[in-house]
Amino acid sequence: PIFITNTYTINLRENNLMNQRLLTVHATDADSSLNGNNRVTYSISNQTGNNFGIDEVSGTISIIQILDREQTNIYQLIIHASDNGSPRLQSVGSVTVIISLSDVNDNIPRFTSDLYQVSVNETAAPNTVIEVVTASDRDSTTSNQNIRYSITQPFANSFFKIDPVTGAIQLR
Repeated sequence: PIFITNTYTINLRENNLMNQRLLTVHATDADSSLNGNNRVTYSISNQTGNNFGIDEVSGTISIIQILDREQTNIYQLIIHASDNGSPRLQSVGSVTVIISLSDVNDNIPRFTSDLYQVSVNETAAPNTVIEVVTASDRDSTTSNQNIRYSITQPFANSFFKIDPVTGAIQLR
């Protein structure tokens, strides 16, 4: 069997559906159709993990597990084709399937500390910075890592303010 192309490239978003069909690879076999000698069977030869599956008859590649860009951003599969003749022959070449994942804002920001404890002198002037809180986000792209800080307790807002970009907490 011979594939009609050398490479397939797919771009998709992370956190996609399981059993989602990605694409169908195709190889042809010049053998006679007598006794099924020209029937082709497909397989993935280099997969680490169990993220993808291939229908042996149709060559359709599907996602078996949810893909996370923060773990792996590019997958490269090598697909082989075999004929059903006697003797059984493997494809002359193979086809490479490159799957690139784009980032989705799927991780929440996490503070670097679970508790911030601060002592404030009662004579401290307004606008005195009393603490700087920091958080990080595991998302891969900068646009999904932007963090904005705010104080959500109305009572606290009357005594403190926070810089939405730096996380600096000041007295009012």
